[in-house]
Amino acid sequence: MNIAIVTTCYWPIVGGQMIYARDLARELARQGHEVTVVTRFTKKLARTTWESLSGVEDDASYDEDGVHVRVVGPRGLRRAALLPVHRLHYYKSTEPVAIRLFQYALVNAIDRSLGRCDVVHFNGVGREMLGFCAEAVARRRGVPFVLTTHMHPGTWGDSRLDFRLYCRADRILAHTHWEREIYIAGGVDAARVSVVGIGVPQGPEGDGARARAKYSIDGPMVLFVARKAHYKGYGLLAESAPIVWESIPDARFVFVGPDQDEPTSAQSRVLQDWRAVETGIVSDQEREDLYAACDILCVPSLAESFGLIYFEAWRHGKPVVALDIPPLRELIGGAPGGVLVQTPEPTSLAAALVTLLLDRSQQRSMGDAGRRFAASFVPELIAAKVVAQYEESSRRA
Repeated sequence: MNIAIVTTCYWPIVGGQMIYARDLARELARQGHEVTVVTRFTKKLARTTWESLSGVEDDASYDEDGVHVRVVGPRGLRRAALLPVHRLHYYKSTEPVAIRLFQYALVNAIDRSLGRCDVVHFNGVGREMLGFCAEAVARRRGVPFVLTTHMHPGTWGDSRLDFRLYCRADRILAHTHWEREIYIAGGVDAARVSVVGIGVPQGPEGDGARARAKYSIDGPMVLFVARKAHYKGYGLLAESAPIVWESIPDARFVFVGPDQDEPTSAQSRVLQDWRAVETGIVSDQEREDLYAACDILCVPSLAESFGLIYFEAWRHGKPVVALDIPPLRELIGGAPGGVLVQTPEPTSLAAALVTLLLDRSQQRSMGDAGRRFAASFVPELIAAKVVAQYEESSRRA
């Protein structure tokens, strides 16, 4: 098939949504499909909604890992059309105007960047606005419009404007059954929503001893791998560390990922302790080394769509600790490959960490269960399921 994946941001910008698009595109290309990714940003993640909607990068065209990548950035009047969108897209009465302005700015550029196309797959939510452009291109070409949203209900992706886009899709690929029910409750035809999941690529072999030597870690190790945002539990884990140290003084906490939110002064004091390590963004190899080195992965996120990081830890046979939110209840609880903490409080999180750190047998049992569960999410199988959804959507179009 000739597949167009449209996404606001793309690799090498780091984040779950960008990595999903990259890994899916690579696997589809590996299986012989012609894949073009069309994106607006590859250099820097926008920090604000204003930057995301009105910012532009220079046009670019290159091939990477068998995938054609096209960066589109409007100029002149079409660039100017983006400027009012930020204000207009917040209000129901002006949403249609915001959509039309965004489409005026970008639809032709997206269409020109594509060759033959059998399906348009948008990777994102409605409030990014680019999905309405992707849908317009699909309708212009008479091909199915498919969505993967990565919504975080209550945080991102479940607004009125988001569902305005979702209800236009020919097919939505959900990560969990819980997510599927949210679309249906929001008015999307149940027949158009399928649960597919995410493929978990096999990374390089991890060398735990190398990571521990690099950071001089001898004792228990808790790993955090995510954007350093408060909704990801970055601050919550930092606040739990001193409580853990009361029972396990030599426990080390390693925080991996790009910066986003500033820690509070109390959290900063914890992060300056010698037992806390902040690495920033690391290479794929170093990330795998850290997974192999850790005893527990702990990302106490307040909102997730799937949680690829937990599956990455399971590939190394490591247990995970997370908050008890619906998608993780379905995945982590279903494995069962870890501990779900009921309340987002430092004392509760610390208690779960201490209990698991002191129980090696439970660590192994949960890690092994997670490894078995993750084995069903190999990229080849997930990509094949995605293509089957494309083909089914084409037959119905």
